[in-house]
Amino acid sequence: MQNRFFHNIFLLVKNAFKSHQHLNAHRITCWREGFHSFSRLFIRGLIFSIGYLLSPLSWWNDLFVNVPLAYFFALLLSSLSGGFFAFWFSVGYTLSNVIGILLMKFSVSRYSGSWIRDLFYSIAYSVIAYIILSLFLS
Repeated sequence: MQNRFFHNIFLLVKNAFKSHQHLNAHRITCWREGFHSFSRLFIRGLIFSIGYLLSPLSWWNDLFVNVPLAYFFALLLSSLSGGFFAFWFSVGYTLSNVIGILLMKFSVSRYSGSWIRDLFYSIAYSVIAYIILSLFLS
């Protein structure tokens, strides 16, 4: 009788330990899932922020971000091609705007369409913005 009593206590402690391990494993799994979802959200937010800084939506940072990037792009390619600094500057500026729009788009939505279509829309938007600005500035 005494042997059966200790055996039942042993089983009770063993089952309690197993359920405690299961709860800890569940907590760790939930923590990992939470951390992964937070890290994905953080990375998407970082990509969106970089895209916003490069995009034409943030007109105030052209002087600090897009123009220096376009300048260095033009310096590099004009030294390789032997000239055409203004052309390469315009290409670099347009590319920085297009890359910014694409980064913003891909950071907030899952990819479901065509890269070519998205690239076309981004270039069309940048060209329209460039035409409007050139009309008002001239």
